[in-house]
Amino acid sequence: MDILVQRIESGESGDYSGEYEFPLYSNPAFFKGTKPVAVFIGMEWVAVKKWREVYTIILNHANADPKHHEKLMNMRNIMAGRKRAVISDKPEGMDVPIQLDDELYVEAYFDTEWLIKNLTRILGAIGYNYNGISVLFRKGGAKFD
Repeated sequence: MDILVQRIESGESGDYSGEYEFPLYSNPAFFKGTKPVAVFIGMEWVAVKKWREVYTIILNHANADPKHHEKLMNMRNIMAGRKRAVISDKPEGMDVPIQLDDELYVEAYFDTEWLIKNLTRILGAIGYNYNGISVLFRKGGAKFD
């Protein structure tokens, strides 16, 4: 609702009836074919345009907590996907590495569904509670004028 109010106040036009908010723990298939608008972490929200931004923002939020940072660092070069490391100490060998910290990279070369699956897998492995995280998105990538 805050985003809708902000858009109205700023004079943005468009039909916002196609926006939906789902918790991150939803079935990742729900997010396929959608365009993210914002990510909500507790009472905070950040406007986004790409799923990789959602992925990066949430992982950076988790990494900011020293307890979760330590667990992420310990998982480097251990958690792997089918062909490459998902978390590594270096970007080499990753197709789209995202740097979260010194010597901490995560792979981001996935479609939307797999990006969300890997995100929740990482968060679960480090014991990060993502129940309070949700994503506002548009179906079909409709544009607003």
